[in-house]
Amino acid sequence: MGLLAASGSNLSAGTLIAVAAFSALVLRGGVRHYRGRNRWVMRWLPSEAAYFGTAWFGAAGLLMVLCALAGKVSVVLEAIVAVPALAVLAIAIVSTFWLPARLLPGWYLAEARTRARQPKPTA
Repeated sequence: MGLLAASGSNLSAGTLIAVAAFSALVLRGGVRHYRGRNRWVMRWLPSEAAYFGTAWFGAAGLLMVLCALAGKVSVVLEAIVAVPALAVLAIAIVSTFWLPARLLPGWYLAEARTRARQPKPTA
């Protein structure tokens, strides 16, 4: 009996497939954001970190599906997979508001440095 089963969760194969497919799509979109695509979306989000957070949420979803599948094999394997899954989930949750510079792409950091160097317009 795995950790998910012990918590009372019994996910069907269809649910796992749906969560995996949705997570893969979210991860794909997040990777595109990290590569600099659809930058206009950043203007509509509460923080720039939320723009890059989609990649972390997608990765967390896929790792959670992997954790659920590992639980069907053994509790030890599920516990091993749960460690990186929870770490990525924590980064995903924090990315809603803030991401450290090490987790931001180089093109974004270069743009931020350029914006910081530009003089502020005076009224």
